[in-house]
Amino acid sequence: MIRIFLLSLCMAITIFLPNVVGQESDTTTWKGTLDARGTKLRLEIDISQNAGKLTGELRSLDQGNAKLRATEITVDGDTLQFSIQQVGATFSGKYAKNRTVAHGTFSQGGVNLPLTLSKSDPQAATPEKESQDKLKEAWIGKLNMGVVEPVMQFRIVTLESGKTVAYFDSVTEGRTGFEATWSVDGDLLKFDVAKIKLTFRGTLNEVRDTAAGTWSQGGRAFPLTLKKQATEYGHVNSLAEQKSIQQTIDDFDALVEAGVTADGGGCSMIAVFKGDKIIWSKGFGLADVENGIAATANTIGRTGSITKSFTAVVICQLAEQGVFKLDDPVQKHFPEIKQLAKAPANSKLITYRMLASHTAGLVREPNNAGITATGPINLWEEKVLQAIPNTAFKTKPLTEFSYSNIGYGMLGLAGSRAAGQPFMSLVEKQIFEPLAMTSSTFVVETAEMRQRLAVGYIRDRKTKRLNSEVPTRQHAGRGYKVPNGGIYSTVGNMAKFAAAMMGDTNTEILTAQSRKQMFTPQLPAKQYGLGFKITQRNDWKIVGHGGSVAGYRADLRFDLNSKWGVATLATTQFTPPIPKLLIDLVKAVEESPK
Repeated sequence: MIRIFLLSLCMAITIFLPNVVGQESDTTTWKGTLDARGTKLRLEIDISQNAGKLTGELRSLDQGNAKLRATEITVDGDTLQFSIQQVGATFSGKYAKNRTVAHGTFSQGGVNLPLTLSKSDPQAATPEKESQDKLKEAWIGKLNMGVVEPVMQFRIVTLESGKTVAYFDSVTEGRTGFEATWSVDGDLLKFDVAKIKLTFRGTLNEVRDTAAGTWSQGGRAFPLTLKKQATEYGHVNSLAEQKSIQQTIDDFDALVEAGVTADGGGCSMIAVFKGDKIIWSKGFGLADVENGIAATANTIGRTGSITKSFTAVVICQLAEQGVFKLDDPVQKHFPEIKQLAKAPANSKLITYRMLASHTAGLVREPNNAGITATGPINLWEEKVLQAIPNTAFKTKPLTEFSYSNIGYGMLGLAGSRAAGQPFMSLVEKQIFEPLAMTSSTFVVETAEMRQRLAVGYIRDRKTKRLNSEVPTRQHAGRGYKVPNGGIYSTVGNMAKFAAAMMGDTNTEILTAQSRKQMFTPQLPAKQYGLGFKITQRNDWKIVGHGGSVAGYRADLRFDLNSKWGVATLATTQFTPPIPKLLIDLVKAVEESPK
């Protein structure tokens, strides 16, 4: 992993230094300054002894008062030692004769720095005068270095004396206050930080609030866009968080690689995203075993029942457009639904909301699925109509959650009838096109997309051999199973859809109110909203859907609070543990030292 500065320990010097109090039982404050190659970090450490055990807490005045605890603290004669395991650091020092000063060495990552701790006299302590320096403007941006995206900030500050100066901060690392120079030459914005040999050159836009250019240091250069702000940057993920995220992904990568290899056939494509940004994506195994074509993150697969989420979005869009209300009876625009077999007496009329939430009481499949769940895709509407008289009720509407594939077939056709437009066109125009989901479709028509389409495989339970006959035949159509399972996509395109559903894209396909409604359980369903499964746990609210058709499997999940998400498409029998990965990613941020 690239280190922006030569000394990485500075980002984590928020350590609780050892209790050098000896036999004292009260809390004592010690002060010290760590000189990290020109960057001075002022430390204040509260040290105490409780029940014979030394404990301490450090405040780094130049790093936002962040805190960590020291472990393995020992005082042996005039020697003091301790460790900060979370950041791989140690301290070893000796007391002066009066035991009010401890001289020692702080070590981390092979770098040793002198550190002297001095006992503070509380009676002599006076509050530090609050600085009257005022921020004039801040130029802030992120370097795109993969999983680690350090936040860079140049501050232009007016001092009490009236002089204007500039400082550079590596916000993510917690290294702040490097003196800088800056200038504007026409449309060229320049920053220079001589002490660490860092430069930025960027071209200002017309309104002069954004500069796109290059950040350079130590022979390396990265694109960097700075935006002018009136306030300094707030919270960012620490490098400890980002490294924990990287380790989580690395562990998952190794697990999937081993699983796909052991499976011996097919492929798996996975994307990890946060909001509208793909953090990591990769293809594993072979997209085409017979021809030895390797899978990539751009390999196309079948999403199966994740299509239901898209169908539900279209229905909510039509409701927003005033075509109908979600609680309107479907038969208003789709009278054929009255042909359902053996409707319970005195039952409520089926509404769009009921079909979208699987609370209409319908069975999973019609009893003539052998006929209606097969056939060319252009005849799917006819197959829905053939299935309706052969579809029974499992319960009365609104009495229990009853997952129904044919119910979603009816929902898609009813929405199409009400809108007066073909269902597939509605999805394409209202979701695929606005979100630039160029690798998503109901029919794989172009040669370029066919080349990227993974071959679906079914493994014979006895012989363990792979067979692609049925999955290949079903590319021509699966009868009525279009609104409930017809979409092809990539993990990258699925991530775009998830970002839009989190409201984290520039293009809004649904209002926040409609999205909230879709992510709210629709009683009597307890864990299903409108086209999305819902898992509520502690501070997490994970929504998404899974999918499976012959030879293909898929999963899409994202946490509405942290905005972390995972998308997967696969043709292997091995199933990547996507739910665990998502939880591990959220935990990696929650549990990392700040």
